[in-house]
Amino acid sequence: MSFKGKRIDRLYEQIMSTVDHINRDEDSAIKVLADTDSGIIRIYDQDTDCLKRATSSLYDLLELSYSTAEHHPYWALLYNTTEILKTILDKWESDFSSDEIDNMAWRSDELSMALRKLK
Repeated sequence: MSFKGKRIDRLYEQIMSTVDHINRDEDSAIKVLADTDSGIIRIYDQDTDCLKRATSSLYDLLELSYSTAEHHPYWALLYNTTEILKTILDKWESDFSSDEIDNMAWRSDELSMALRKLK
């Protein structure tokens, strides 16, 4: 294990110790999700539902899609997929407008074209 990996593991242990104390002392349910191999630790309060967590995670994908060069062979797949997902999550509790449906259909066509280019 690298020095960096040891640091994230130590940090995770310290966070878990603190969260365990808070959960016990304050009768709360803070959740910690960690991918220490990737160096990522996420902390959620008890009121964070799956939709909020999915939306938060999507922003990491959006950032990657916005920063990936358009000449990368997978850029169109990543970019259009994340934009469709963003529309879906943004409208999760309401109906899509006609323009949003048209935009998702256009992005789906872009996905199909990108997949054909990969063959």
